[in-house]
Amino acid sequence: MENLFTKMETRKQKLDKQIVGDYIYLYAGGTREERKFVLEELFMQKINNYDYVEYCIKKNEWTLDDILKGHFANLYCCIEQLVCCSKEILD
Repeated sequence: MENLFTKMETRKQKLDKQIVGDYIYLYAGGTREERKFVLEELFMQKINNYDYVEYCIKKNEWTLDDILKGHFANLYCCIEQLVCCSKEILD
């Protein structure tokens, strides 16, 4: 089974650079729901406990750009533990 990191890398490769740019813009200036949407789209997973994800991101001062560079194993691990049990893949 693919892990989230691999899934996200595959997803990023399929996304147009403009869309990734739009996501970064939306994430940087977005509401809580918009930030959640962006991460769910990129990870292709429904995130149940988004408050904890936000806490980890803020505590470590990660930006979406940092997350996209894929250096944050702890965040992947955190999200992997929090995703919907049904492993619902977003279209």
